[in-house]
Amino acid sequence: MILNIIASWIISPLFGGLVGYLYYYYISKYILNAETYEKSFWKYSINSGITISFLTSTILTSNRDKLGISRNTCYMSLLIIGIITALVVHLFVNPYFRRRDKIVLENEDVEVNGDGSSNILKQIEEKYKYLMVISAVFVAFAHGSNDVANAVGPLSAIVEFAHSGTVTANSNIPVYIIFCGGIGIDIGLALLGYKVMETIGEKITKLTFTRGYAAQFGAALTVMLATALSLPISTTSVLVGSVAGTGMVKDKDGSGGVDRSILYKIVGGWVLTIIVGFSVSLVLYVILKEILV
Repeated sequence: MILNIIASWIISPLFGGLVGYLYYYYISKYILNAETYEKSFWKYSINSGITISFLTSTILTSNRDKLGISRNTCYMSLLIIGIITALVVHLFVNPYFRRRDKIVLENEDVEVNGDGSSNILKQIEEKYKYLMVISAVFVAFAHGSNDVANAVGPLSAIVEFAHSGTVTANSNIPVYIIFCGGIGIDIGLALLGYKVMETIGEKITKLTFTRGYAAQFGAALTVMLATALSLPISTTSVLVGSVAGTGMVKDKDGSGGVDRSILYKIVGGWVLTIIVGFSVSLVLYVILKEILV
């Protein structure tokens, strides 16, 4: 099991990078570089359906035992919710974007299929900020399902052992422990999270709405797969890999690219934290054992 966990630390950022790369490659080639402005709308509807269906289905899948629904029902819900979302976006949301973009393009005196492709591209990018917010919710859900669980897992085991003298694999975690984990992650985000957000959001590669959406979706999908396999991984490391993956895709205007020096520092930090965490835990264990035993 230890070897599986260590392997997941290496594989998960690489897999997240692969998903981010492939998804943004699709967006860059078939949406941002669409033959016509109109084609970007129905493809946006499809992406909306994919995003909402995956977010909903992961919530249903993780709680299907409590809800009393089968795995097949969860898979069917993915398809149904995706289709409904795509239709709703195409019939009701896209007309709004079409009217808004037409006003902007007319005010800038740009023809839809003319030389003003950069302005049109800006309008296409603008739509994806909404999907970027939704994919951020997806990442937050994945983060809570894995990283927070990693943090409160040892505490839960200690509490169970203190009460029963044993630790079981399927024990119920007290609500107050989960609450402590949630409060802890909120405080950490408020006090120091801006440093990590600055590094991931600005220093690895130049993120746009579409790149950010593809990176977050790829990271969340990877973390949820790891959670389903009961593998404890870091959402941050997966997101770094996914952001780097989107940065490796060069757009038609030449934008893209990854700052490798930042990546090297990040990977070095991962290795260092493992060594320091192991060393500090070992030293504290030896000291406390001598004092308490």
